[in-house]
Amino acid sequence: MIELTPDQTRALDAPPKPAVAVDPRTGQEYLLIRREIYDKIRLMLRPFGRNWDNPADADLVRKDAVAVQRGINDMENECYRPFADFDAEFRERNQIENDA
Repeated sequence: MIELTPDQTRALDAPPKPAVAVDPRTGQEYLLIRREIYDKIRLMLRPFGRNWDNPADADLVRKDAVAVQRGINDMENECYRPFADFDAEFRERNQIENDA
């Protein structure tokens, strides 16, 4: 643990918030936040970083991630099809009657 000097402690109370610390060797900036805020953020983000409970699902998750990335790539490259075409195919494949 690093103890702050009196000047550094005063800097915690001054803008910008959160306080910024700079590593003089690398120029890397660090944000100083209270432990309780860090703990809350960590708890909030935990579900996004945890492993799946069932290892058998890992392949499905990978396939979903690949499909999502393909969709993002298609959107960025303006490769898409009209919604009406997608909707018609989806309804046919899932045997859903058309509302109209």
